[in-house]
Amino acid sequence: MRRAAFVATAVVLVVSGKARAETRSLHIEYRAAPSCPDEHRFVELARDRVREWPTIAEHGDLIARVRTEKEDAAFVGRMSLEDAAGRSLGAREIQEADCEDVVRALALFLAVALEADAESHARSQTSTPVEPPSAATALPPPAGAPVDMPAPMPPPPPPRDASVMTWQAFARVHGMTGRMPDPMPGAALGIELGSRRAAAALRPFGSLGIDAAPNTTRREGRGRVELGWGTLFGRACLGFDLRARAHRQDDALFEPWACVRAEGGRLQAASRGYVTNRSETLAWYAVGPETGLSVRLSQVVSASVFAHAMFPLVRHELVLHEAPLFRAPWIAGEAGLEMKVRIW
Repeated sequence: MRRAAFVATAVVLVVSGKARAETRSLHIEYRAAPSCPDEHRFVELARDRVREWPTIAEHGDLIARVRTEKEDAAFVGRMSLEDAAGRSLGAREIQEADCEDVVRALALFLAVALEADAESHARSQTSTPVEPPSAATALPPPAGAPVDMPAPMPPPPPPRDASVMTWQAFARVHGMTGRMPDPMPGAALGIELGSRRAAAALRPFGSLGIDAAPNTTRREGRGRVELGWGTLFGRACLGFDLRARAHRQDDALFEPWACVRAEGGRLQAASRGYVTNRSETLAWYAVGPETGLSVRLSQVVSASVFAHAMFPLVRHELVLHEAPLFRAPWIAGEAGLEMKVRIW
């Protein structure tokens, strides 16, 4: 409701401005908090919402002054429009939990203003001179006579990228135990889909990825055994947004989260150096909880620490040359670091 109200106000403010007989140029003065989208992103958001983008000039006919600042646990955006003579055509202020939402709202405000200005210019180009009314026609209509009202202005074009979902790519490095005969380092890559952060504290998200450990070799008698492990995994998670209360402009957003993780893969062993070499494969299926804490470093990058415990659904035993190499334990786990980059 608040965003709809300020869009309607923007239309009224700009339509009330004096129409020009030529297309106006635009000058933008943009200043944002360190963790907010930059001027290029703001211009991109506004351009996507208008049918014809004006010429950007150092001394434009219209001047847009845009500011975003961090105030306590929220972001405040302010925007004013002026003509070349310094006359104000309107000003707005908006406050949201996420700075990108603030910048999107200010871009929409600018787009509505430019659309209204273009509409006014088009009407002035197609209008024809009208003869001054005679004394008879200049008289006011009799009481009760119907009066023609101007047609309502069409609504602004809908934003093309106002998605409520966000895609993130992530990479992990971690230590693992219980998945191979010995504790091992590992790495993971994946993609995450979740809702955008909003005023609501809870944020659901999910992910799919690949988890693997590097191949390792261990001596067994006269020969050696090469081992490798890998799995596909999926997670269903719920995050809780916590904002730092320190009075700094670049405060990070903290998000503890908890997930249910399921994975399916295999442990493979192959012998080398024996009279008869063999290979065996142990299927791996497990499910368990995962938890972690994310820190948003910028609008698109965040870092996390995480840990999980997995419970194998089938406790197979890997045997090679009649010698047991590994039996799936009752519980396995990982702990490590994660980096996320928002890609949409």
